[in-house]
Amino acid sequence: MAPYVNWGLVGPGDNAPAQAVGIKTIIYTDPNRVNDGMPEYSNDETEYAHDCSNNRITINDAKLVTYLTNPTSTVLLGLWQQHVAFYNQIGHAQYNAVFEDTPLVHNVSAQPCGYSQSAWLANQNTMGTALAYPIIFNGLGNLANGPDQMSPAMALLPTSIGGTMEGCYSNHSGDPMPNLQVWHTFETTEIQVLAAGKLFVCRGFDSTPDTSAQVQRLYMFGSFVLTYDPALAIFSPKFTPANSGFWIQPEDQLVALDPVVIRPSSIDQLNEGANVYGRQYKNCYYAGQWIGACASVVNSDTPGQAHPLPWTNIYHHTLVLNGGDILDGGTASTNGPAPPSTISGSTSIIEIQ
Repeated sequence: MAPYVNWGLVGPGDNAPAQAVGIKTIIYTDPNRVNDGMPEYSNDETEYAHDCSNNRITINDAKLVTYLTNPTSTVLLGLWQQHVAFYNQIGHAQYNAVFEDTPLVHNVSAQPCGYSQSAWLANQNTMGTALAYPIIFNGLGNLANGPDQMSPAMALLPTSIGGTMEGCYSNHSGDPMPNLQVWHTFETTEIQVLAAGKLFVCRGFDSTPDTSAQVQRLYMFGSFVLTYDPALAIFSPKFTPANSGFWIQPEDQLVALDPVVIRPSSIDQLNEGANVYGRQYKNCYYAGQWIGACASVVNSDTPGQAHPLPWTNIYHHTLVLNGGDILDGGTASTNGPAPPSTISGSTSIIEIQ
């Protein structure tokens, strides 16, 4: 797996071996929501958030009784620090980063007494600083304040090395290809996280078998590449492999460099028509081999809404996917048919010179 993976979220048994082959490692933690048996659990009431009747706040729909914690708790901070130190010890290597899950207050039995979103996130930043370890937080995909508003988790960027967007251009079966306003907000988030010099982890949630998900795979990948920075952006699909258990798809080996629009400050700078967005790259590589110029084009409209495809007079081929993931023998051809005149809604086309 090492030639295709830069970062991996691994257990202690895989920590040192992964690092030995050049993979940076991440430890999973969730100090914000705990149940009995988790490393951050205790019976100290100061660890937990309470409602105005002084009851612990629970998480709705959790498989076990799970409690919302209090980010100002010194008990919680100490247990989180112990968790990270212990996993480093038994993993025989220093993890490169800590993944902090669910820092936002949502899907709870009640709001914390006197709750303020801004104050809560400020306390999260204080706790993150005190951990004294590189943090990649979760929550960029939680558009809690509306589909046209970026996640409030953006406030955690100052005390982290990056953030994760779950459902990134690829969500659960009910909304497998986020489009229109949500897609626009996701792209804006990607642009702003990368502009801050932080890691942007694009984590897909669509678990459709990868052998039958070529449209979804290209939509996720094309949307990601549209605004990515290869030095900071991390691509993490979840399409289900047939046999290998390996999520990396052949299209992920395409690296587009030297963009014509170098650093868009807004996704609207890449607009090429009604809900169609594109970005051209002067030098593109597939599996390390130069393939010339290429462009990523996305129609973020709803399925079935076709619009004209830009640059059909410049590019002569398209990226075509065959089969599933890399280790199950899936392939991608950079010599596919000429670009069509239109692009369907909720699809992406990679045009190649």
